[in-house]
Amino acid sequence: MNLKDYKTGIIIQARTGSKRFPRKILVSIYKKKIIEIMIERLLICFKPQDIYIATTDNKKDEIIIKHLKKYKINFFQGSENNLLKRFIDCAKIFRLNTVIRLTADCPLIDPYLIKDFFNYQLNKNLDYYSNCAPYVERTFPVGSDIEFFKVKTLKKILISKPNKYEKEHITPFIIKRKKKYKTFLAKSKKNNSDLRYTLDHHEDLEVIKIILSNMKNSKTFWRTKQIIKFLRQNANIQKINSKYVNSYYYKKINYL
Repeated sequence: MNLKDYKTGIIIQARTGSKRFPRKILVSIYKKKIIEIMIERLLICFKPQDIYIATTDNKKDEIIIKHLKKYKINFFQGSENNLLKRFIDCAKIFRLNTVIRLTADCPLIDPYLIKDFFNYQLNKNLDYYSNCAPYVERTFPVGSDIEFFKVKTLKKILISKPNKYEKEHITPFIIKRKKKYKTFLAKSKKNNSDLRYTLDHHEDLEVIKIILSNMKNSKTFWRTKQIIKFLRQNANIQKINSKYVNSYYYKKINYL
């Protein structure tokens, strides 16, 4: 699939300055950095020119570009504290009308799921489409998050004077004003929102390592449903980082 034909791009927000887990996306598992694992999964379905790393203009984040140049993907350096502006500026330079937003701390993202979502929303003319917000209604695991934004919607948000938190997280602005925007939340048949394989804590890293180890041994590509099945069959692994699931939702919902 060539997203460029649709003026659409996968923009991955990436930085090294995480307070909870500094440089987490550069941690290596089986000789691959977290961000490399993510890129290689995406390249199963998408062309390099459809993937954009949106990092900050802080010099310390140039190491991200250095490690990923070999993949021939696109890079953009922009505002460190205003993520909203960084996305808009990136989209402007590369002439994108629609942004597929991913975060670099979700290495086990499912490229086939992105494809499915893209095909669904293509003719819906939605301002916002995701599988993760509103947070109280989501059914997909934390770590499988995919969001589609119309660039014109992002621009409207910017001129609406969002607060500091909204500039950094973007989505809450839309969720708080849902009636003003055309939105849609993709849901799975079963509720798996209690599962977590994003990377914010060292316990998360342990879970991701175990998943990747079993994935490697199976010699097959694991989609979201395979990861869910594995975690459901191994409650002991699921428990390793389960204490962070509620704190994730509390933080998101508490803001709203």
